[in-house]
Amino acid sequence: GENLRLSLVGIDPELATVGLDIMDLLGKRVMSATLPMNEGELDTGLSLSGDLPNGVYIAHITAGNAIVFGRFTLAR
Repeated sequence: GENLRLSLVGIDPELATVGLDIMDLLGKRVMSATLPMNEGELDTGLSLSGDLPNGVYIAHITAGNAIVFGRFTLAR
């Protein structure tokens, strides 16, 4: 698989984890994970499934009441 680097700052420092959903452009969830926080920051690498096809994906991160979206392209 491929690695995806996720980095966010300014998140509530009391949160221990955030939720991540990765969706394809049709809105189908293709991956889900719970990621650890460190003093209000998220800085982690995520290994993507090797059977995930090339294409554009949306990362949906839920941190308490905050929601952050990001887009990335997987091209092997």
